Amino acid sequence: STTEEIKLLVKEFHEGFFLPIVPWPNAQNSVALLRAELIREEFKEYCEAGGDRIARIDALGDLAYVTVGACLSLGVEIHPYSTQLPEPSSSNVWLGLSGEVARVLIELNKSALCRTGLTRDLNNLIQHIDDAARIQSFELLEAVRIIHRSNMTKHWTSTQIDSIPAGHTAKLYQDNKYVVRREDGKVIKPKTFKAPDLSQL
Repeated sequence: STTEEIKLLVKEFHEGFFLPIVPWPNAQNSVALLRAELIREEFKEYCEAGGDRIARIDALGDLAYVTVGACLSLGVEIHPYSTQLPEPSSSNVWLGLSGEVARVLIELNKSALCRTGLTRDLNNLIQHIDDAARIQSFELLEAVRIIHRSNMTKHWTSTQIDSIPAGHTAKLYQDNKYVVRREDGKVIKPKTFKAPDLSQL
């Protein structure tokens, strides 16, 4: 299924960048808060994309990526969703997507995380992201594949880590590949990062 393929791609990123993959719900609030921030950032980019189709595809693909990443980080089961549903109407997708983002952010910001609420809302958000992609006539999985190839270029080299900003940390992954993180845990890209080319979509 589309969901399973996206999950495998995001899992590869998590393994390559020391990000958590939790087999059962057992998450720290700091992880949930970082995930809330990443989802908020990507949704904001989608809102700001306006009429720029490529920027919208990029933001929706990134939003799917960080939402599935939230499931992996928090031990939330990812359910397969149907891509065979009737075509959603463009008039309701905006409200649906913004509503699901709001519900997810509320769940992620709770002091005591609720497994049932997180599972329901994160999975609903993934479905709504796919609905928004179908309305805009592109395959979400294909966008995520392109974004994933780009994300895997976020490793730094030993010469690059001399110039990381104060407060950031670097950790060796393998063979002159380092992972650099912001203080809140977000992976930071080096100058050699290759941005995704989504123009083919």
